[in-house]
Amino acid sequence: MIKMDKSISENKNLDNINITQKTKRMDWRIELIRIPAILAVVIVHMQLESGWINGSTMPQNFILYIAMAMFMYASGFVQGLKNEFSNPGDINKKSYFKYIKKRFLRLYIGYYLAFGTVFLSRLFAYYIINKPFPLIYSPWSLFLDLTGTWGLFTTCGCGGIWPPGWFICAIFMISLIYPFLRRLSSINKIYIYVVMAIAIVMRIILAITLYNPAYFFPFSWITEFSIGMLFGKWSGSTGGPPIVSKRYQKVVIKLGARVWPMYLSHIVPIVWISYLAGFWEFFIIFIIIFPLTELFHRILIIINKKIKKKI
Repeated sequence: MIKMDKSISENKNLDNINITQKTKRMDWRIELIRIPAILAVVIVHMQLESGWINGSTMPQNFILYIAMAMFMYASGFVQGLKNEFSNPGDINKKSYFKYIKKRFLRLYIGYYLAFGTVFLSRLFAYYIINKPFPLIYSPWSLFLDLTGTWGLFTTCGCGGIWPPGWFICAIFMISLIYPFLRRLSSINKIYIYVVMAIAIVMRIILAITLYNPAYFFPFSWITEFSIGMLFGKWSGSTGGPPIVSKRYQKVVIKLGARVWPMYLSHIVPIVWISYLAGFWEFFIIFIIIFPLTELFHRILIIINKKIKKKI
């Protein structure tokens, strides 16, 4: 009888391990969503930096919005796959701050790596080719730059040394409330639908009353993140992402792993682009971004491995 109980217990543990492994598998379809999104971001940012377009130019502005929505959805999906914060008692002081610590390190290590390299790149471009440099005017703007919180505390949305940093702040701000969104969706999906509806109304009000904060304000993206979370949760409950068996699926996974490093690194060469640059300049900078992305990718792997050993 004892042996039978032990066998049953071992089988249950094996099932739990298999479930965990399924939920940890990367979904190549989600990675496929990220790839065109990051390419769109890079191309539009090159156009912005060279002065061909501004923040309100269509359809480029709309393309950026769609790309960010895809990133938010993908982020929510990945979080939704995990088996966390769904049961009573899952959210406590220890578990919450442990999760926030991991998210902060994951996001802001990349932020400061990008911020530092972009700062140096802008500085060299300023002295070598006389490219305009976004000077730090006050302790307040320095704080906004170091935290990436332009979109949270100002109506100008983004600015300073590394404007794309607003996205890191947005993801982190939503991460602060993610455990509660996850718990609400587990209690009753009606609650999360209400939160999503409030976020939509808030975005509309902000878009009407102020200039473009509905794009940069972090909590405006709750709806896209929550939709991704719900689909990720559903996928995890139905066996998890499909097994990656095809060669092209494995390629997509590898390329998807470079999306985050590309987002962090692409502004470094873009700040050198000239005013109303020609196609050849766009092409050269685009090519430079790829080895730089790989460099950032490898640096982040090394840093994250060292952090995991200490956490």
